Amino acid sequence: MLGRIDTGSVVKTGNGTSVTLDLFGDHADELLALEEKDLEVTLKKHRNRRSNAASRLCWELCSQIGRAITPPLPKEDVYRQAIKDVGIFIQVCIRKGDYDAFDSQWRGRGTGWFTEIVDTHDYMDVVDVMAYCGSSTYDTKAMSTLIDYLVDQAEQMELQIAYDLREIEQIKEDWARDLM
Repeated sequence: MLGRIDTGSVVKTGNGTSVTLDLFGDHADELLALEEKDLEVTLKKHRNRRSNAASRLCWELCSQIGRAITPPLPKEDVYRQAIKDVGIFIQVCIRKGDYDAFDSQWRGRGTGWFTEIVDTHDYMDVVDVMAYCGSSTYDTKAMSTLIDYLVDQAEQMELQIAYDLREIEQIKEDWARDLM
């Protein structure tokens, strides 16, 4: 659900805090069913994901780069390589026997979500894994870095980019504004 905290509605009470939420849309039936029940509540600032224009630009660049490589690469492979080169990742140490399940679950999040074993510790029966995160979770700086990387790759290959640099900067600015 999306909504806002009403101005002036946050009140400290004897047992905690009371707040009034203005929820967008009709959720009355759902909420009435929850009256007088203990709830687990999570509130966080709403953030729009990347714009359609930023997504189209990313995939267009990946497609162009993939077609220009010999032998050609699928755009998804180009995208994953870009994520690996400039993207966000976490490093985890897991038992060898748990790696396949971890990898499968991680990859299930989307095209840009993949893992790579970077070290093996046989004496402890564990592996160090780089788990890369897809660009759908990127903030303004990370998405701009990814797009800049792909533009640079395309320029180095002397590819004709469908967007001029001014349009690319506008797409990145619009996407950044959507996140605020």
